Amino acid sequence: MTITLKPEQIKALCKQVNSDQLKRVEGFAVFLGHAHSGHSLIGALLDSHPDAAITNELNVAKLLDDHQLSAHQLMSVILATSYENDRSDAWLNTGYSYKTNTGFQGLTKYPKIIGDKKGGGNTRIIRKNPEILERLYSLFGAKLKFIQVVRDPYDNIAAFSHYWGEQININHVNRYFENLETALSIQKSGCGDFFKLNYSDFMSEPKAVFKDLLNYLSLESDDDFLDAVLKIVRKKEHKRSEKIQWDASLLSEIERKIDYFNKN
Repeated sequence: MTITLKPEQIKALCKQVNSDQLKRVEGFAVFLGHAHSGHSLIGALLDSHPDAAITNELNVAKLLDDHQLSAHQLMSVILATSYENDRSDAWLNTGYSYKTNTGFQGLTKYPKIIGDKKGGGNTRIIRKNPEILERLYSLFGAKLKFIQVVRDPYDNIAAFSHYWGEQININHVNRYFENLETALSIQKSGCGDFFKLNYSDFMSEPKAVFKDLLNYLSLESDDDFLDAVLKIVRKKEHKRSEKIQWDASLLSEIERKIDYFNKN
């Protein structure tokens, strides 16, 4: 669920943050891709770092689509909203809790990395209004850091079917490839840096892959921190695609589209 903020709410959030708290910011992180890809888990883990503040359901692209905000205002809204992650019921998404209870979720006051994990929402807004990408880059320049969590496309498509409460159909397939097309165009645009995190690789080697992400964001970590926060990672990847009865024609269309994107 995406948060919708009114101008008076934005003003109130900005008042919770002073300029000194944003002086250390070195990177503005924006998640891209598909809903139900693992953004909540990765975002929650990042938010556990003492130098990172990541919001859960804010959707910065929608904020820029709805309001004319400066970089300072946008970061202030994110930081103030991230304080809510200190609550015991925070980072609760689609029935899963991503509270680490050992990190800095909601406690970071002077972040080096600040951002928003609403990957599917950010991608849909930028697809609808590409000007948002230009605005993000004009606001943050080289500090703009995109993160795309990449999952088995069949699992993403199956998740669309499940969470929309529909029998799997071509609309779910089209949604997946629309988002993929948009993420690829953002990567090729040169607007900011781009990091792809393979979810299956992460589930197999969470420590190594998460450390790669932290290095991308220039965030320091040690084994004690990694071992503590990664305790929330499940031992086995949830493969929703294995619970679906796939229509042969739908599988053929997915394979055709995958082949197209692999060649382009």
